[in-house]
Amino acid sequence: MKAALVVLQARWRALAQRERRAATLGAAVLLAFVLWQWAIHPALRTLQQAPEQRAAALAQWQQMQALAAQAQALQQAPPGAAPSRQATLQALQALSLSHLGPQASISAQPDALAVAFSQASPQALADWLQAVRLNTRLLPLRADLQRTDAATPIGATPAPPAAQWSGTVWFGGAGLAAP
Repeated sequence: MKAALVVLQARWRALAQRERRAATLGAAVLLAFVLWQWAIHPALRTLQQAPEQRAAALAQWQQMQALAAQAQALQQAPPGAAPSRQATLQALQALSLSHLGPQASISAQPDALAVAFSQASPQALADWLQAVRLNTRLLPLRADLQRTDAATPIGATPAPPAAQWSGTVWFGGAGLAAP
């Protein structure tokens, strides 16, 4: 190790002043590049992304707080406060019409309600399921769903296919108690 250091020092001293400056400048440029790549640039990127990440985390936290409040309200509701079967059916019909459109149909069975629908967007389906859970105190028991992609008309510019969902969802819960 010492021998290699002695050899390097001897070579350094053998270089002309101009060559020493060029080697020093090259080492400084290399050091600056390495410092930029591994220390400064990643830190700057983190600082630039921080506001978006903070906003996303805050939105997620607020959503979790809202869901926790809803869950707590549902848990604290007395069991006798469940809506009647007729009120549940009417609420489900109204929610299905507003979220899924007129193609949604409801069939009542003694212990469950089945809702059949077609061509519902993913967002409408998610909103409808959440609204049904909150407003009717029904929970999905089973779901048979099929995804269909909208076809691009001939001569039209191809775009990403818009996913649509069709199927049937069966609900059960406290709102289906016999009148």
